[in-house]
Amino acid sequence: MDHYSKLNSQGISMVEVLVASALTIVIATGSVTAIRQLTRSSTSNETRTSLNSMGQSVLNEIGNRLLVSKRVFFDSDPLLALLEDIETPVLTGSKLSQWDRFSSPSSPDGAKVGNSLFFARTGKTEKFDTTGACIEIFQFHYYYLAPDPATSKKIAGHPLLNLYEWSSLSYADYLQLMAIPNIAPDYLRDKTVQQLVARNITYAWDPSVEDATTAFYELDGVNGFITSIPSGSLLVQKKESRPLLTLKTGRAMGGFHYGVCPNTTFSVTQTLHTVPEFALASNDFPGGFEVASMGNSGAVQYYLRLVLAAEGSFSGTISKEQFRLVTVRNIW
Repeated sequence: MDHYSKLNSQGISMVEVLVASALTIVIATGSVTAIRQLTRSSTSNETRTSLNSMGQSVLNEIGNRLLVSKRVFFDSDPLLALLEDIETPVLTGSKLSQWDRFSSPSSPDGAKVGNSLFFARTGKTEKFDTTGACIEIFQFHYYYLAPDPATSKKIAGHPLLNLYEWSSLSYADYLQLMAIPNIAPDYLRDKTVQQLVARNITYAWDPSVEDATTAFYELDGVNGFITSIPSGSLLVQKKESRPLLTLKTGRAMGGFHYGVCPNTTFSVTQTLHTVPEFALASNDFPGGFEVASMGNSGAVQYYLRLVLAAEGSFSGTISKEQFRLVTVRNIW
């Protein structure tokens, strides 16, 4: 019997078994480590891509609507308190930005920077062949931060913040309605009002009145009357309210969650971006959505900054920053 036959007849030794087991463990550990690193890298890359695309999409949507605004409202405007049914509690300390029509700031003033935005924009124009009238239609929009009630997840120990949009029903231009002749036998204004109501537009707003709480009217679809709504009973009617950040959990194997970045000045949040950059921080205010108004009445510019942050299977907190500068065409 030769040497190799002897080895085969004796079987595998315990030493060989232990060596083989150790090698298997080393290989398996290395494979698991490589998979974990690949997963973290994949999740991290997906997170950065998602934050960038979501932030850009949200600011573009807000900015495009702001471009066609008829009037922008500032901090302490009483109309803000008359919006119907804001479902999600607004982040404590939130406020609109301030603007001084008699000064021309060229850079954000921290004391006047807000974290919410409220304006009326021009929408479509309603045309009526029977009366020849063309009536501009307005819609009010309010953008604000609030803890997201749909998730218990947190960013750096803070409740996850989302950016919400509140939108009103459509309001007809009161000035254009009143400019329509209402003389017998045609009564063109009454007919136009009746047709507006038939198109589910039951209210009007006068954009020329500085105190907006006294500038709303109800339209009568039966007689065509236009009746002033007393400020004491006014509510700006809601159409819908929705969160603008809709992707909460990533699709990568590691998973992640994200929202608007909380303040980094009063916490241990470690991100690439400081929050706030311009506003004066106070407890949770402003969070990662900053709104500043600059320039004079001829060319008022709104500077919007949005910082999103994410946490997941990767280490630390990832953040992405987006900006938008919008020139407002008509402002009080």
